Amino acid sequence: GPCAMPKRRHQPEQPLPVNCDEVDDSEQLDSDEAIGNTDNNVDASDNSVTTPLLNGAGSESVHLYYSGCAGGGRGSQDSFNAALFLFFFLGIGSLLPWNFFTTAKGYFNFKLRNVSADSTEDGGGTTYLQLTFENYLAVFSNLPNIVFTLANAAVTKRIGQATRLLAGLCLMIAVFAATAAFVCVDTDDYQTAFFWCTMASVMAVNIGAALVQGSLFGLAAMFPHKYVTALMQGQASGGVTAALVYIASLSLGSGALSAGLVYFVSATCVLLLCLLAYLALRRLPFVREQVNRSQSISYDSSLPSAGSSLSLSGQPATWRRALSDLAWPALSVFMVFAVSLSLYPALLSSVSSVARPDSLYFVPLACFLAFNAADLLGRCFVSFSLPSSNRLLAGLALLRLVFVPLFLACNYQPRRQWAIPPAFTSDAALPILVSLFGLSNGYLGALSMTRGAAAAEIQNAELYGALMSFFLTLGLGTGSAASFVFTTLL
Repeated sequence: GPCAMPKRRHQPEQPLPVNCDEVDDSEQLDSDEAIGNTDNNVDASDNSVTTPLLNGAGSESVHLYYSGCAGGGRGSQDSFNAALFLFFFLGIGSLLPWNFFTTAKGYFNFKLRNVSADSTEDGGGTTYLQLTFENYLAVFSNLPNIVFTLANAAVTKRIGQATRLLAGLCLMIAVFAATAAFVCVDTDDYQTAFFWCTMASVMAVNIGAALVQGSLFGLAAMFPHKYVTALMQGQASGGVTAALVYIASLSLGSGALSAGLVYFVSATCVLLLCLLAYLALRRLPFVREQVNRSQSISYDSSLPSAGSSLSLSGQPATWRRALSDLAWPALSVFMVFAVSLSLYPALLSSVSSVARPDSLYFVPLACFLAFNAADLLGRCFVSFSLPSSNRLLAGLALLRLVFVPLFLACNYQPRRQWAIPPAFTSDAALPILVSLFGLSNGYLGALSMTRGAAAAEIQNAELYGALMSFFLTLGLGTGSAASFVFTTLL
């Protein structure tokens, strides 16, 4: 390079520390062995380095990372794409357990069924707890999810990312293990207590999910964009897996209790594997180097003449600056998931087949599987970044509102007497529209998240990733609230 930089003392190769504080003092630069000039100074108090130019003219922008946290020299590589695969698997684990929880509707209907022959409940034997279960489920899932996703973003500099993520995983494992145990317990005599215990479990699961998802997006934002994409693709794969398990349980004729046991035991096992996957991810040299780089102090300065020094730059972003940088990507991801959750699954799962109204597989195939498979496909296309500006991306996300009247024209049941008759009389309409809906959800959602990560400087990557996760969760909550309006009015 153009600068005469101090050499390092020869030291045996040591594993790269996870935190910059763990670097041994012997790794500091030794000014006595400077190349070409013994007057070079290293000031430990302000971490500045003063070096002369070799050619005596020109300027150079230099980035140094304190105590070798950038890895020094040639950086580590993601051997065999191990980190990429682990991010993908953690994406599956972050949403698959919750997908299993919401898929087990038949199990909860059985647990909350009418067990009294003299019951006076309305709805032909349908109990009040059954009628209101999904409403309470949405409230007790979205509110803690939004609050704790925001809290996770607020404490990124105070509580370690590993602590938050491991705490969330352990909480989810404990809750799903307890929920699986409840399958084997006869709760017919205390259904109300079971109902509220379930709501408490829902809250705990979503608190854990908020910590896990927010921390994962914050971690992925420290890496190249393909790692955020891998995390998003993993989440979509979790939805596909849940839909396939649901269809398999229907084809095997599994009872409600057996299906519920399979869902919750599977969720517990997946979360345990995620815990092991995260511990393995932390030990990869490539991951440790990237995390160290994002947590290091960055120095940037022009050196116009001999004796000039490097100055401190790259200060942590304030919340105001972060929100300003993320304005359009955050609006995009909010709109994408708000529109999606306002229609899916509440309204779309109520669409019946025109040809065979009693079909058992129409909704699982044409709704659940079609949406999740198209969503995964859309996230795979995120490398083709067609919208050239973030404003155009937000406009495309807003344009998805056109799906609202299109789905209202499908054969959703039951329909109120004053409702407009369905305009689409073919069963092919639903899977086609759902596929387009899922494709746009996956593509625009993943592209918004990667644009948000790209807006961050490396020292602010975790905060920006956590904030994008918050706006994603806020979109989910807003969409769930809007779905109540549609289901109530229609």
